Amino acid sequence: MKRSEIKRRPLSRTVIDALEPEVKGYRENYGGAERLHIVVSPTGRKRWELRYKKSDGKWGWHGLGSYRDVNIEQAREKAQQALKLLAAGTDPVAHRAQKKYELSEATSNSFESVAEA
Repeated sequence: MKRSEIKRRPLSRTVIDALEPEVKGYRENYGGAERLHIVVSPTGRKRWELRYKKSDGKWGWHGLGSYRDVNIEQAREKAQQALKLLAAGTDPVAHRAQKKYELSEATSNSFESVAEA
C-alpha cells in the first residue's frame, strides 16, 4: 500500500503490514495523541519512533523498537513511559543510554567476564 492510499488514523495492523518501501525512507504518523510514528526504510524494514520535545525546545526522536519485535500496544506503552520520563524532566534517550552504560559497567566487572578474559 502506498502512503497516499492511507485513509484513516490510527493505522491498523493490516495497513502497517501493507506499507511499501520507497526510494527514500519515510515516517508515517500512527495517529492519536502519542506522537507515535512508524518508519519505513528503503529496504522495507519498519520501526517505531516517538517524536518528543527536548528541554532545550528542539524536537527529537526516540526509537521504540522494530515493528516485528514491538507490536502496536507495546509501542504505545513504551511511548507513554517515555512521555512520563519527559514530564519528570528526564530525556528518554539519555535515560536509555545511562541504563545501558550502567548495565555494561555491572557486567564488565563481574567474575564471569574477568574469568573469560
